[in-house]
Amino acid sequence: MAQASGDAILDSPLHVPDINRLTQVARAQTSKKGAGTDDTEAPTSGLRARQSDQGFGAQIACGIITRDALDPTQIVEAYPSGYVAGIYARTDFRRGVHKAPANETVRGALDVTQPIMKADQAVLNPASVNCLRFFSREGVKLYGARTLAASASENRYVPVKRLMMLISLSIERGTGWVVFEPNDLNLWQRVKRTLNAFLIRVWRDGALFGATPGEAFRGVADLAYLRSVSDRRPGSADGYYCDISPRFRWTVEWDQATLRDILRRTVSRELGVSAETVDELRDVRVAHTGRSGRATELRIKVGRGEIPVYAPDIRTVFMIPDGRPLGSTAVQLYPERDGDRLVRLKLAGAGWGHGVGMCQWGAVGRARAGQDFRQILTAYFPGTQVERWY
Repeated sequence: MAQASGDAILDSPLHVPDINRLTQVARAQTSKKGAGTDDTEAPTSGLRARQSDQGFGAQIACGIITRDALDPTQIVEAYPSGYVAGIYARTDFRRGVHKAPANETVRGALDVTQPIMKADQAVLNPASVNCLRFFSREGVKLYGARTLAASASENRYVPVKRLMMLISLSIERGTGWVVFEPNDLNLWQRVKRTLNAFLIRVWRDGALFGATPGEAFRGVADLAYLRSVSDRRPGSADGYYCDISPRFRWTVEWDQATLRDILRRTVSRELGVSAETVDELRDVRVAHTGRSGRATELRIKVGRGEIPVYAPDIRTVFMIPDGRPLGSTAVQLYPERDGDRLVRLKLAGAGWGHGVGMCQWGAVGRARAGQDFRQILTAYFPGTQVERWY
C-alpha cells in the first residue's frame, strides 16, 4: 500500500484466478451453535477493500512485472501502489490534482502479473477497482481513477476527491492568521479577498467548471473585475465595440479524419479518456452556454456514446489543425453529416481570450465612439469611482 496526499492506494493480490472476488469484501468466520449442533459458516473470500464514504482510498488490480531495483538482471513481480503514487505525482506536476491520473503509462513496467481484458474491466469498474492493462503499442497503463466511495457519492473519483482535499487544506493553512485578528468587517473583507484570489487561481488552472469565476464558484459575484461584460453597440444587432480587432471573427474547419486524429490525441492528454473511445465521429454539439454566451460544455458523439468537454478544456481539446488552441469558447458549430457520420465540422468563433474584465480592443472601440476613460472604466467595472489624486 502507498499513500499520496492523504489518499491510500491499495494493492490487490498479484494473481486472482476468479476476477469476481475483487468485487466482494471478505466476511469474517462465524460460528452458529444450535441444539445439538456445532455448525460453522464458511467465510466468503472477497478481495475488495471495504467502502469508504469519504473516498479515502483507491484499489488497483493486479500487479506488474518489472526489473529488480537491486539487481536489474532479474525480472520480478511487484505490487503497483508505489508506481501508481508516482503517476499521481507526475500528473500533479504536469496538469494539477484536478486531472484524473488515468490512461497513464506505468514507467518501468514490462508486463502485468495477470491480463485484464475489456470484459473483466466491465466487471471491475462498477466495483470501483482500477485496472492495470497491457497494450501492445502503449505498454502497461493504469485504467481508471475511482475511489472506494459509493457510486452515488461526490467523492467517487480520485481527481475530485484530491481537488477538494487540496482546496480544504490550502484554505485551512492559508487562513490560520485569522484567529488572532479582531472579528470585524475589515477581517471578513480580508478573508474574502484571500479566498477569492486562491479560488480564481484554481479556476485559471482549469480545475473548476465555469466560463467565468462567478460561474465556477460562489462568492465573487460582487467583484466587478470578474464580470463578463458585453461589448455590443447600443441599437446594433451585430455590431460590437471590439469588432475592430483583426481576430474578432474567425473560423476553423476540420474534415472527419483530421478531427478524429486530433481528438484521439487531445482527449487522452487533456481528459484522461482512452484514444480508442474516439472510434467514429457522429456529431459535435454545444450542450451548455454560460451567461456570457460562451460555450461551457461541448459534447462529442462517437460510436460508444458521448464525451463531454467542459469550459477549461474546450480550447485545447478542439485544437486548430496547425496545433494552436482555439481563440475562445464563444463559438457556433456547423456540422456536415452523411447519415450518422460526421463528414466535416466548421466552427465560427468570436473574440479572443477568456472574456472576463476589460477587453483591450473593446476599450479602443469605445474611445473611437466618443467615450472618455470614466465611461470606459465604469462599463467594464460597474461601480468604479474615479478620483484625481494629483
